[in-house]
Amino acid sequence: MTNPSIRELPKPAAVPQAKAGADQVLSVWIVDQTELAAVFPPQLYGEDVWKWGRLLALVARYVAHAHAQGGQSNRDDAIEAIRLNFDEALRSFMSAPEPTATMNERDQP
Repeated sequence: MTNPSIRELPKPAAVPQAKAGADQVLSVWIVDQTELAAVFPPQLYGEDVWKWGRLLALVARYVAHAHAQGGQSNRDDAIEAIRLNFDEALRSFMSAPEPTATMNERDQP
């Protein structure tokens, strides 16, 4: 039975047309007001952890753009607010327990 209160995003339009394949590397859900993330093994996206920083910056850009489109703020202000909160959250996470993160079921041993 499908729960009508579960909302998922559609795949980007380019995914079905990918010539060299497509891999989803990150999924974030808010479940009962708790953030949960599922990530694939790092080697799927590359061993270079710097790539993940770029990917997270790209996500921030998309979020800021959507926020600006909604009229809540301009893109630059939204990016700055995201960056400040990101920095603060990373500092607080340094002493917190490990987050809930899972690999996709198909990739688990």
